[in-house]
Amino acid sequence: MSKSNELIDRYVYDVTRRLPQAQRTDIEKELRTLIDDMLAGKEDVKDVTLVLIELGRPAELAAKYRGSLRYLISPQLFGTYEMLLKIVLAAVAFGMLAANVIMNITAPPESVLLAVAQALGMTVMALFQAFGIITLIFAVVERTEKAEAWKKENDWHPRDLPEVPLSSAVIKKGDPIVSLVFSAIFLVIFLTMPWLFGVGIGLPAPWIPVFNLNALAGVIWLFVLLIAAGVAKDALRLIIGRYTIKLAIAVAALNIISFVLVVLVFGNAAVWNASFLADLQAATGAEWFGSDLAKAIWAFVPTLIVVLSGIGLAADTGTTIYRGIRYGRKSAAGQG
Repeated sequence: MSKSNELIDRYVYDVTRRLPQAQRTDIEKELRTLIDDMLAGKEDVKDVTLVLIELGRPAELAAKYRGSLRYLISPQLFGTYEMLLKIVLAAVAFGMLAANVIMNITAPPESVLLAVAQALGMTVMALFQAFGIITLIFAVVERTEKAEAWKKENDWHPRDLPEVPLSSAVIKKGDPIVSLVFSAIFLVIFLTMPWLFGVGIGLPAPWIPVFNLNALAGVIWLFVLLIAAGVAKDALRLIIGRYTIKLAIAVAALNIISFVLVVLVFGNAAVWNASFLADLQAATGAEWFGSDLAKAIWAFVPTLIVVLSGIGLAADTGTTIYRGIRYGRKSAAGQG
């Protein structure tokens, strides 16, 4: 492949990757035709470079193809931000619906009107919280991940275009999206109805919570930070879209932060309900819940949560670093 064709491919890739999937094929054809017309038969790398500079930054051109320039989040990130916001808000709404159904089954409300009003109020509050967290994360990424060339109006150059990645280097969107959905649902329930993390013995009846709700309230901000770190990690995967050394470093740092927060929140014995086994024994009449074995198992739960989380975060870090080095070096070699 000639250098000029490679440069065009990189430019088209950088534009179309920021667009909705349904638009990419048509816009790629349109953009290639436009570039061919502007080149008017010229094939020299210098001519191609001048044409691409005239077309402008890929992110700005992608924003024009979307139909408007929106700067709450810059055009470079807005497509991913918009997609992620829709997914997370939908997940939060679904999570709140499910949580309210469970709550009303376990503790029937005094009236249907009261239940609906309460559900709407909690859902709106949760949606605003989710919106704030996602927007804050993207605002931070906006100020830390963008190159200086993006900030300076006249510094952009086609040589800054990313390589078209190998298919094996591309991060499939499904994995971080699924993770984000579960994070959003988990966060909403944890913030609004933490007692749902427990055991229900007979209905209608309040569940026996696994957490000490008073102690949990004191560390809830640490839990929010834990979820935010996970959301930031998944957002970076969606934004960058491929395995790179920079992504590997960011994921490793966020996973270290996440592990520390897991230890502070779930490794804290005071956060767990000390009367959980006694409450289960009283509710069921099963003597086993008062046995030494049951007490030993319950006492080991905080350690188990920390160990399993550590293993999962270490595996994620190792895999991302391995792929970042492997494909990041190939990309760097391709640009040399």
